[in-house]
Amino acid sequence: TTESRLTIDLQTDEHGHETSWTLYSVDVETDTQTTRVSSLEENTYAPYEQDSVELFLPPGKYRFTLRDTYGDGFCCSNGSEGWYAISVDDRELIRGGYYR
Repeated sequence: TTESRLTIDLQTDEHGHETSWTLYSVDVETDTQTTRVSSLEENTYAPYEQDSVELFLPPGKYRFTLRDTYGDGFCCSNGSEGWYAISVDDRELIRGGYYR
């Protein structure tokens, strides 16, 4: 099987320490998370920090979860400069700035 390159790009807001993310593989038949593929825990990022993570993955279904410990995401008075983007083999699948 040929692996694809998954790229996770993001920039945190003013409260970068609140940001964490996890990527799980998902069982196609049951739609349940099976294995943590990669993750980054809270208290890792600085304010307005940019990060780019590349992973080479076999074909399959995956679930990416972006979290904010305070619960306001890249939002509001905390600075709207935060954003994220997910690409596979240089094809952007999703991009956003506001999440909860």
